[in-house]
Order: sequence, then C-alpha cells, then structure tokens
Amino acid sequence: MRIEHDVSLRQKNTFGIEAKAESLVLFEQNTDAEIESLFQQVQHIPTLILGGGSNVVFTSATIPLVLQHSGQKIEVAKRDDNTVLVTADAGWDMDCLVQHCISNGWYGLENLSAIPGTVGASVVQNVGAYGVEAKDVVHSVDVVDLQCREVLHMTNAECQFGYRDSLFKHFPNRFFVLRVAFLLSTHFHPCLDYKALQTRFERRENSSISATEMRSEICNLRWSKLPRPEENGSAGSFFKNPVISKADFVALGSRFANIPGHEVDTMVKVPAAWLIEYCGWKGRSMGRAAVWPKQPLVIYNTGNCSGKEVRALAESIQQDVFNTFGIALQTEAMFV
Repeated sequence: MRIEHDVSLRQKNTFGIEAKAESLVLFEQNTDAEIESLFQQVQHIPTLILGGGSNVVFTSATIPLVLQHSGQKIEVAKRDDNTVLVTADAGWDMDCLVQHCISNGWYGLENLSAIPGTVGASVVQNVGAYGVEAKDVVHSVDVVDLQCREVLHMTNAECQFGYRDSLFKHFPNRFFVLRVAFLLSTHFHPCLDYKALQTRFERRENSSISATEMRSEICNLRWSKLPRPEENGSAGSFFKNPVISKADFVALGSRFANIPGHEVDTMVKVPAAWLIEYCGWKGRSMGRAAVWPKQPLVIYNTGNCSGKEVRALAESIQQDVFNTFGIALQTEAMFV
C-alpha cells in the first residue's frame, strides 16, 4: 500500500475537474497486512472511495482522504466445458478487462466495451449498456466493510443490484471493493437486444458473429454518440432513465403524443434523453458546462469548468423536466 500527499485529482476524474486529496491511499495487493493498514488509515478521517473517476463530479476543492484500488491481478478460479469463473482485482480498467477476456475466449462482457471506469466501480454502479448490465455476469464480490472492519464475500444476490444501483451505492464510502468474480461463458453467444445491434447484424446468423466484431461495433456506437473523455471531459450518461407507472405514462401520452417508453415489468422506462431534448437543453450551455450536442444525457466540460457549474446545469435541467413532465430526473453521476 502506498500513501501520497497533496495529490491533484484532475487526472483521476474523467470530467477533468480540479480537486486535491490531502492523502491518497493506493491499495494494491489485497493481503491481510494491507487490509489491517487500511483500517489504521481510515479510523477517524472522512474518506472518498474512488474508482476510475468516471462517475464523480468534484464540488469540493479538498478531500481529506481518498482510497483507490490499483491492483491488477486476474486469475481463473474455476473452469468447465461451458463456463469460466474469472476473478479480477478492483483496480482493473473495465474496458481492458473486456478486451482481455475476449482475447482468452471468455465471453459475456462484450456489450460493456468502452465503458470508462474500473472493475470495482462497475459493481457499485451496476454499469450497463446495449442490453447487458454488470449484474448479469457478476458471480460474487469481495469487499472490505470499513465500518465493521471486516472482509465480506458477497454473492450476486447479496449485492442487491438494481438499475444503475447496488447495496454499495446506498452506503457511500463504507464498502471498499477488493475483487470481482465474473461467471463467463467459454462459448460466444451475442446479446443483440439493443436495436442498433440488431440492425447491424440482422442479416447474419448468431453463429457467424464474432466477439471481436461485437466489441468493435459497440465501441463505434458508443463513440458516435458520446464524447471521448480524453477530448471532452464528462461522466458519460449523467441522468438515469426514469421509470414511471403505466397510468402516469398513459396520462403523459395524452399530453405528449410522441413520448417514447419501454415496458419493464409493471412499469414504463422513459428515455431521459428525449425528455431533456424536448425541454430544449440539447447543445445548450451554462457557464463552462454544456449538454453534448449528439446525446442530451451527457453534460461535458467545455474547458476548465467547475463542479459547481456542472451542478447548476444539472439542477436547471432537472427543474425544467419536472415542470414540464412532473418527472424527477435522478443523476447517475455523484457529486463529491
């Protein structure tokens, strides 16, 4: 475990917002000795657990103590003719893990290609894209409970995954993810639930589509709509798609004839991007924060913006959407 002091966090968040960590603890090896040292470091100091910084907006100039997993260990815990249990340290870059698994013939993560962030953060957020969520392939998660000072092995069910949600999100900075076990397939079965993927591969038999082709197409889809973090700082999709009752959706449909929706069990998921664009926010800016012209779900940094500017823009969008539709948008990104 390494400890650094007075560390700039500008390069540790994809928004590119400046903040400083008084102390940055880099956790590396998941050993008992390192875990005990971790307990000593976080006894009385407020902490921030940071993954790849792809889902945070810094609104404070200084953070007393930041914890970050930088471990890069990966191993095959179990394998049979059809499945493989792959365990990866929380510090792995998620997109690098997707590529690594495809290269080794381990399948199931392809649709999560090009999502910025770490393996540890992927389970906290239950990241999802193009018809697949992390929960679909997570077998178990090892975490340090910093409050109870113990290491826990948690099953998929115990993680309480939901739409962009998990148990860990409800207890910020309490659970520090050590490693994640993914139950993957040794046979590639493409998930084509997302309409754009169906269109791309509609003339192809599933057996003729390769995992490499899937990954390439998904990367192309993502970067055709979203800003690359190295070019325009952002936190990716900033708002969750709201889920409302069927009755409320029918009522909205009588006022807004073209409002789209997708049934999820007994509810209806409404695209937040459509709501935001309808309210006229697509491509607009406030200060140095702006809404991405190609995807209204994204707020981005036009140059040296502050976290307070991002918050002000997000709250203005939320207010307009609520005033127009009576829907309270929730953010995926977290303000720190």
